[in-house]
Order: sequence, then structure tokens, then C-alpha cells
Amino acid sequence: MKPEKTIPEATHALAVRIGRHVNLLAGVTLVLAVLFVFITAFPEVFRRAFVATTPKEKVTSVAPVPVDEGIENGIHLESGLIVDTNWELVHATCTACHSAKLVTQNRADSAGWTRMIQWMQE
Repeated sequence: MKPEKTIPEATHALAVRIGRHVNLLAGVTLVLAVLFVFITAFPEVFRRAFVATTPKEKVTSVAPVPVDEGIENGIHLESGLIVDTNWELVHATCTACHSAKLVTQNRADSAGWTRMIQWMQE
């Protein structure tokens, strides 16, 4: 009768760890494959959930911004925006998505602002 071969403990532990990693990789691959099939079969669901769309109408006028804390030295105190031509339009459209502080902390010329706005609209 032949003696049974035994696997050293270290080799067995390594095989178990490798097996767990292979199972994890197979699970992740399966999830990604299902996601790919879903996106391929139902692209409109993906677009509605993850792709921003541009408004169909261009904003041409906005309601006046209530001046809660007033204007001092040409600055709207609540938002920090410079009160100038069309500042209400800027206030209404920019603060709909983020704080006015994001606007006031950036500096750009007219072309730079146009590029930033177009990037945000995309």
C-alpha cells in the first residue's frame, strides 16, 4: 500500500487564497457582463439615468432676484456677485446647480467664461 500524499499547510492556504481571488474576479466579470448587456439592450434607460441633457429652450429672461441683504459697493451681499448688466440671469442660472461661491472664486475673461459655461452645459 502506498502512503497518502499530504499537501503542506502553506500550499493549501495559498490555494484557498487564490481560489477566493478567482471567485471574486469571476463575480466582478459577471456583474460587468450583465451591465454591458443591459446597457446594450436598453440604451435609453442608461441615457436617462447617467447622461445630462441640455434644455430644449434657451433661457432669455429670469425673475428678479430678491435682494435679501442688499447691495453694497456694487456687490450683492447674499451671493457675492457683482451687480452689473444681467447679474440676475447669472445668479439664477449658475446658482441653480451650485453655490455662487464657485462663480466668485474663479476668474476668467469673456472667452474663458464662455468655455466654462459650455463645458458645464455638456
